Amino acid sequence: MADQHIRGAESLNRKLSAIQNPMDAITKAMGKEIRRVRNAAVLLCPVNHGELRQSIRTDVKQEKTLVRGICYTNNQHAAYVEFGTGPKGEANHDGISPNVQPAYVSEGWWFPGDDIPPADADKYHWPKSESKDGKVFYYTQGQAAQPYMYPALKMNENIIKMNLSAALKAEIKKVEG
Repeated sequence: MADQHIRGAESLNRKLSAIQNPMDAITKAMGKEIRRVRNAAVLLCPVNHGELRQSIRTDVKQEKTLVRGICYTNNQHAAYVEFGTGPKGEANHDGISPNVQPAYVSEGWWFPGDDIPPADADKYHWPKSESKDGKVFYYTQGQAAQPYMYPALKMNENIIKMNLSAALKAEIKKVEG
């Protein structure tokens, strides 16, 4: 079989080699695009007290020939909101990543109400019980998923690809003169 070549590959390789710091340009472009995802996640994020929304961050990591944009939160209840919980989460988790298969508990549960403002318990209509010593407990069947991170990425996926491609093309044009 004859040796096959991609037309223009050598020329492209020369141009890419001429770019002074190609990874720096790609890293800068990735930073802009991952902030796009963050902004969308912030807009899609359900808000109760606002701490989840305020905790959404970005990072860009450059490793040799790989640039990775990361949108994340370290908020303790972020995954519960994104994927849902309990029987309600299992019954309603549309919009979460198809690459994630959460395990849901199959029955509701009682939890201590120490850290829950009574107004929040009323808002969610959680049944309430008090122990003999006055401790308050609430019952829940969990919550439906309210995805915000995965949809933020998916809704921007095509524009991110276009913008990263455009950034690389702009760097190539610079070396073409």
